[in-house]
Amino acid sequence: MTILKAGGEDTTYTSVGSASVSTTPGLFRSGFARVACAPIAPASTSNPPPNRLNAVFDMPASIISIHANAFECEGSVASPTNATVLSAEKFRMLDPSGIPRIVIRGTGANGQLSIDTVNSAGTFANLTSTASGSYPAPTSGNPNTYDININYSSAGSVVFYINGGVAAQYPTSGTANITTDGATQIASVDLGNATSGVLATEYWSEFIAATTTTVGMAVKTLPPISAGTTQNWSGTIGDINEAVINDGAFISTNSASVQSEWAISSAALPDNFAIAAIVNEARVLAQSGGPQHFEFITVANGGASVSLPVSASVTFENYAQIQNSNPVTSEIWAIGDVVSGMQLGVESVA
Repeated sequence: MTILKAGGEDTTYTSVGSASVSTTPGLFRSGFARVACAPIAPASTSNPPPNRLNAVFDMPASIISIHANAFECEGSVASPTNATVLSAEKFRMLDPSGIPRIVIRGTGANGQLSIDTVNSAGTFANLTSTASGSYPAPTSGNPNTYDININYSSAGSVVFYINGGVAAQYPTSGTANITTDGATQIASVDLGNATSGVLATEYWSEFIAATTTTVGMAVKTLPPISAGTTQNWSGTIGDINEAVINDGAFISTNSASVQSEWAISSAALPDNFAIAAIVNEARVLAQSGGPQHFEFITVANGGASVSLPVSASVTFENYAQIQNSNPVTSEIWAIGDVVSGMQLGVESVA
């Protein structure tokens, strides 16, 4: 199994059009997420919708599973709803060229979604639909959970899970051609808004893309809580542990080979967790006259590992290092690796 993308904060996605980030309790699962991200209302029937969240994978894949939680509401946690807009796009699975190939849309019926293929001309063809009422209006702290297992090939299939159960699949048995225009891979996903109402939108959290089924998976955010063993950049913990991006607060260095390590929270990690991957996210820019690259640092099990150098943009951009195994031990992750003093960080590189 390989995790291709995972996260749930505004550093996980690229906002296309307009989006909001909320720390309001109830829009996400307490103890797992700190925020939920939402395209600005209302829902649109345009293809593509003007407002959406885009998550790009580490690499394209033909066999892929997508996981995400959504709190559908009319503007607030106090007004949940499962009303949908006909043809408004909730999920868009895009090929490496950015063309949508599989789209999940509202039908206009409450709690009902259609699964369609799309070609490069923008023509939709329905594969199947969920039953009306296949997902409820969420309750506070309990967003709806969606998983999409896709074998994107001429002998492929789509299985759509809602809240852990199969809501629709195509074909009902065997395989079928679900591709368009000869495309064979999915490289990114748009999270959209198919919810009906002038103020209605969908607050997204706990996003995962993987090469095996994501059913039953979760994302737990482990924010930095204090300076680590080596923290020689200018700035403090308050400059980097925001739940919502604030580019006016940051840590910095003008020199190469300077490390910034931070202890992370390991609170409430259940003993029965199986860790598929650790994702280290950073928002970085490089200014002229200073270091132009950086490396991710992982400190665990009494050792440290650094990534290959990453070229930093001249404006703040989001970067992520997905570690599908412990880089210090070369073994699969264990709970003890995290709770025994793990630190994450970056090092400046010329």
